Amino acid sequence: EMCIRDSPWPEHADGKYQALGVVGEEYHELVIAVEKETPERMRDEALDVAVTALRMWAGEHERRGA
Repeated sequence: EMCIRDSPWPEHADGKYQALGVVGEEYHELVIAVEKETPERMRDEALDVAVTALRMWAGEHERRGA
C-alpha cells in the first residue's frame, strides 16, 4: 500500500468534490504544459495528475471530510 503520509504534496482535500476539483486542476495544468511548455514540465504535470488521482483512489479525502 502506498504511504501517502510521506508524500511531498500537501494535504489533499476535505471531501470527494474537493478531491475531484484537485484532480481537475492538475489536469488543466497538464493540458497547458502539453500545449505550451517543455517535455520535462509536461512529465511533471502528468505525475501531479497521477498522484492526485491515486490519492483520491486511496480515499485520503474520506479520512479528512465527507
